Amino acid sequence: MRQPRSRVRPATDSATKPAEPWSFSLAELLSEQAEVAGVPKGRRTLLRLKAGAAKMLNELPYQNLRVADIVKAAGVSHGLFYHYFQDKQGITLDVLSDMIRLSDERYAQIHAFKDSYQSIYVPNSYYLNVYRKNVGLMRAALTLSDEFEPFRQLWNDVIDRWHSRIAHSIQAHVGDAGAASPDPQILAYCLGAMIDQICRQLFVQQNPHLRKMVPSIRHLAEALSATWFRAVYARDPTAKQVEACRNLVIPLRPAT
Repeated sequence: MRQPRSRVRPATDSATKPAEPWSFSLAELLSEQAEVAGVPKGRRTLLRLKAGAAKMLNELPYQNLRVADIVKAAGVSHGLFYHYFQDKQGITLDVLSDMIRLSDERYAQIHAFKDSYQSIYVPNSYYLNVYRKNVGLMRAALTLSDEFEPFRQLWNDVIDRWHSRIAHSIQAHVGDAGAASPDPQILAYCLGAMIDQICRQLFVQQNPHLRKMVPSIRHLAEALSATWFRAVYARDPTAKQVEACRNLVIPLRPAT
């Protein structure tokens, strides 16, 4: 008789939460930087403007965003805004560039693990949390990548670097499986498209049917990671591998 597979209890936010130092809200981060003692006045104003833009982009679609919304959120005058930026597109591109740079830097710091499931789960958890905390910015990035060629190139280059890291991790854990093995780079793009579509459905479109299925970000990270694991290794992660990630505490490695 076929033995039933071991089942792992679903992850919930009521369980002990692992530290997630890799995720961030850019609006909150910029606001905190603006209040640091000793920051020059001009730099403080710039940070407040960018924090205001990031905050409002998380509340309004880019198309509906006005300079008046940004300066109100920042607590500065219209005159000061135009001292730093020409229009809302200029500040949005600046803020999005900050988000891309920071998310790329942090991703590079955490994407290295010996365990095959952990090497999938941690980056997926990171991406889901960054997307959730910066959903308006991610939505604006999609809009401006269609409208502004230089930004589209920047965005595509970062996405390619992310997928290349995934492909490298796949290659490192799987090795040379012969001609039947899918190209790691293409596989990485396919898996990345899966998580992007889920994020758009859940965080941007707020699909009510999907939201009912997702009690926590960690639950979703596990479902996605198990699917990725099966696609790469043609088997399920072990219960021990899954449980190990639930109590994971991961400090950021120092940037080199």
